[in-house]
Amino acid sequence: MHLFLQKIDFSMEYDMKRIENLNNELISKKIITENESKSIDLNKIYSFLNSDFVKRIKKSKEIKKEKAFCMEMDAKEFYDNVEDETILIQGIIDLYYIDENDNIVLVDYKTDYVKNENELIDKYKVQLKIYKKALEKGLNKKVAQIYIYSLYLNKEISIKL
Repeated sequence: MHLFLQKIDFSMEYDMKRIENLNNELISKKIITENESKSIDLNKIYSFLNSDFVKRIKKSKEIKKEKAFCMEMDAKEFYDNVEDETILIQGIIDLYYIDENDNIVLVDYKTDYVKNENELIDKYKVQLKIYKKALEKGLNKKVAQIYIYSLYLNKEISIKL
């Protein structure tokens, strides 16, 4: 599902037929296999693409997907009993956008099967803290909002760090 979301064009409107066409196109281009496509819940994709959350993304001034980063961080932020050491962290930010008020909004897709949003928050808050820091360092501007979009729960989850 994650790979499928990478290929979404937020300038387009998606009905179920267009989602199915994208799925078939990804198979024909060998981006995903037929077997992989069976694990993609197109109804969840449809719900996401027709959500108020995506409507806000579409109103943004700029959308960036799959933004790679590499940065050094103080190891003390992650490990106990560490002196003055730095660690190199690499990652890929699923999506961020600049909203109509020039605020940076960070979005991370999650497909985990969870009982509630707190499971996702607890599991991914360190990752999102790193992503936030990487964006702020790279763009020289504060991240205003952070969201996890849970495809399993069909909802966006605002994260406070």
